[in-house]
Amino acid sequence: MGAIFYDFKRSLLRASTMTALLLFIISGIGLSYLISTSLGMSGTMVRFDGYASLDLSTGILNVQLYTYDTDLNPAKGTVNVTLILINNTRASFPGGTPSYISLKSEVISIDGYKNFTIPLTTQELSTIKETTLAPALEVEMSTRVGTISVMSYFQQKDGTLRWCSPCMTFNRLNSSELIYGSGSFYAGNQSSKFFLILDIPSEDYSLYYTPTNTSSYPPTLDLSSAVLLGSVKPGFNEFTLNNSLSIWEFVSLFLVGPNNATYYSYIPIIEYSPGAIERAVSSLAFSSTGIAIFAEFFPVVVLYIAYALIAKPRSMGALEFLLARPVTRWDLYYTRYIAGVLTILTSSALFFIAFNIGNMILIGHTLGAEQLLIAFMGVAGSLTAFYSLCYFISAALSSRKYLAVTIFLYILFLVGFSIIASILAFELYGTSGSLFEMIQKLKYELDYFSPLGFTEFSSYYIMKSLNIAPEVASSVIKLPLVIASGILWIALPFYIGWLFFRKANLSS
Repeated sequence: MGAIFYDFKRSLLRASTMTALLLFIISGIGLSYLISTSLGMSGTMVRFDGYASLDLSTGILNVQLYTYDTDLNPAKGTVNVTLILINNTRASFPGGTPSYISLKSEVISIDGYKNFTIPLTTQELSTIKETTLAPALEVEMSTRVGTISVMSYFQQKDGTLRWCSPCMTFNRLNSSELIYGSGSFYAGNQSSKFFLILDIPSEDYSLYYTPTNTSSYPPTLDLSSAVLLGSVKPGFNEFTLNNSLSIWEFVSLFLVGPNNATYYSYIPIIEYSPGAIERAVSSLAFSSTGIAIFAEFFPVVVLYIAYALIAKPRSMGALEFLLARPVTRWDLYYTRYIAGVLTILTSSALFFIAFNIGNMILIGHTLGAEQLLIAFMGVAGSLTAFYSLCYFISAALSSRKYLAVTIFLYILFLVGFSIIASILAFELYGTSGSLFEMIQKLKYELDYFSPLGFTEFSSYYIMKSLNIAPEVASSVIKLPLVIASGILWIALPFYIGWLFFRKANLSS
């Protein structure tokens, strides 16, 4: 063990290895930043429900927002709320472009639900009352998983301006009385969620629901078939149902208040699939600018490690000198091999640790434990297999020939197989619509003949666990074949290398 640890330190603490390690740790953090930036530029990963009211007698603007991600979990970030006045009379402006005046703006932090007020000055309130411009509210939300911006007009009722996104209105049965709010209803495969912001005076209200495929209301309301969701309070309410309503289009809602006053509304059902952020992070992580960079370019360092441990000292006669001590050729061969493997495992682990920490800090999400383990096994397996091949070549050839052969093989595995797959697919299938799929299929088949192919296999199994794997890969990638090829790529070069090494001339 002492010899293994000594060679491990020598291979890991080399200036070239440490420099590469530092670069790839930075790359892991940089990859997290790229994923964070990509998600941040997308508005598809974050949503919000909002309701606001402006009392024209007091000049108090009350805003209630609930921001969440596509997994329906509370999202943390900042929100910029701007009260604007818009000239929506297009005919009065050249080109028909409305102009606007920004009247009041405030930036606040938010983590899920936020209820806050923005007081207007006397002059600002007078401007709203006297102007012919239409008041509107713009909400710009920025979170770690995306940004979203919504602008819509206020509606005036009884001396109060009301704003909502998306809007919900409860109508009282046999009356013109209304209850305002905002809400969204989501149905997954096994459960459903309902977010609701209500402007009600007290907590003495109960909410019932009935799934339906029509948005029209019956002439009479029958609550006997409705299901109780629970009691509601002023402000934000969240309900979780243990059954999915994805087969329905709408939900009829019935709000029963004091003295059995009944209000009704309906809301469209939005289908959602849990794990959207994890799928997005995985797709970005395993893109051509993701983990593949580490898996494709760290073999250069692996190539050098095998050169430094065997090929170079052999050409200098240093290995023959070591054999003068009570050390056998087998001891020398396997200790240096294991030292190189430990260096590879350490390097891969540091990269994934940096990547994982970067994701948690910048995004708040990362690959699941299962996905991280599969990714680590794929990358570490590829590098170990390539190291075994380089180790065998270093035992069989001189240092100059070693560099020439290993560099050629590295380029072949990195880009050559992709070119070969493209040429074969074009020759076999021409320019038919299935050409791209055939290129992918041939590339996966050739990955069995490359020590660097296990990163692709691990990527496939991660995508498969998230139900986003390409269909063409499932007919090619089989777990028993992946395991068998992995064992062969690691064990066979190591064994053949030993056959050469035990008879090799180590003095030159």
